[in-house]
Amino acid sequence: MALSDDLLADPARMTRLRSRLEALARKSGAGTAFLVDEGGTPFATIGHVEFRLPHPLAGLVEDGEADAILGALVGEPPTERASGLVVERLSARALLVLVLPRPPGPRRRLSIRSGARKLAELL
Repeated sequence: MALSDDLLADPARMTRLRSRLEALARKSGAGTAFLVDEGGTPFATIGHVEFRLPHPLAGLVEDGEADAILGALVGEPPTERASGLVVERLSARALLVLVLPRPPGPRRRLSIRSGARKLAELL
């Protein structure tokens, strides 16, 4: 069973996860935040992002922004390309994705990583 299915089956745990994700999005200034499970399925979305079919990440792929997500799913190291899309690995089964209006500076990136570690504790 995928991580997203496990979490959706536990409403209390999902509520805590979404609450912490929303706080991280607000603190980082992200317009959108979501998690991606090991199968590439986005879940626990905060904010607005369109996921188009046939694959939920298709809209981001068309915009050229999904490379970081797809690379992280297969274990590639992150690129240093400046982007407002921040991808952090929370566990072997989950990624955190934040969509910021502009690339984060070093301080904001450290703050995001700290928040990601706290979020990972809920998985």
